[in-house]
Amino acid sequence: TAAALLWSEADGFVALPAMTGARVGHTATRLASGDVLVTGGEDADDGMSPVATAELFIVERSAWRPVGAMEVARFGHTATLLPDGRVVIIGGEGGDLGTTDVVEVWDAATGAFTVAAHLRTSRLGHAVEVESAHRVVVRGGTSIDPPDEGPPVHTELADDAETVELP
Repeated sequence: TAAALLWSEADGFVALPAMTGARVGHTATRLASGDVLVTGGEDADDGMSPVATAELFIVERSAWRPVGAMEVARFGHTATLLPDGRVVIIGGEGGDLGTTDVVEVWDAATGAFTVAAHLRTSRLGHAVEVESAHRVVVRGGTSIDPPDEGPPVHTELADDAETVELP
C-alpha cells in the first residue's frame, strides 16, 4: 500500500491517507497553496515500471486526487516550483533504461502537463536553479544511453550546465 507523512509545525509528522498507488523514485513538490504535487516514479505494485501519472494532495481536504499524466513516464527526475505557481519537471530515467531530455510544465490553473523544451543532454540526478518563471538552469547529474548491446553507458555531467527557456 502507499503511505505518506506530512510535517506540521503544530503536530509533527502526521500520517496521510494512501496515495492512489504505491510509487518510489517520484517527486513531491509543495505548491504555494500548501498542496503537494506528486509526479512520476516507479510503480511499486507493478514490477517497478516507470509511471507518467501525477496526483495532488489537497491539504484542506486531507485527500489525494489524480491530476493527469505527464507525456513521459519517468523516475529520478526533478520537479521544481516556479515563481508563477507552475511546476517544471525535468529529465529522469524512463522505461527504456535511458535518461530523458524532456522538460514538461504542469500548470496548476489548468491541471495540464505540456512539453515545454528538450535538454541538450538527457540526465537524472541533476539540480535545478530557478532564475525566473520562464528560465531555469540545470546542473550536473548523469546521462545514461542504452546501447544496442551490453550494459548502459553512464556519463557524469559534473561540470555541465544548461539554461532552459520556458514558455
